[in-house]
Amino acid sequence: WNWEVSDKQYPGWYDLIRELAGEQIYVLSYINAYLANTGGLSGESTTLFKLATELDCLVKETDNKTVQIQASATPDFTF
Repeated sequence: WNWEVSDKQYPGWYDLIRELAGEQIYVLSYINAYLANTGGLSGESTTLFKLATELDCLVKETDNKTVQIQASATPDFTF
């Protein structure tokens, strides 16, 4: 999954984070070890999967094909 902040979906996100921090309320974030090949839901930027592919940073099979793991019942959602 490739969540990114979208100004369209979350206007004022960074202002909200600063406001909450001023009240000692902090937002929990985490790093997902997988890069989902979803195409990006927001359509505002390229996905991390695409960038990693371009930089040749992904695990490869012996035939040089990128390793992808199907993580759900549908083959449309792979890591």
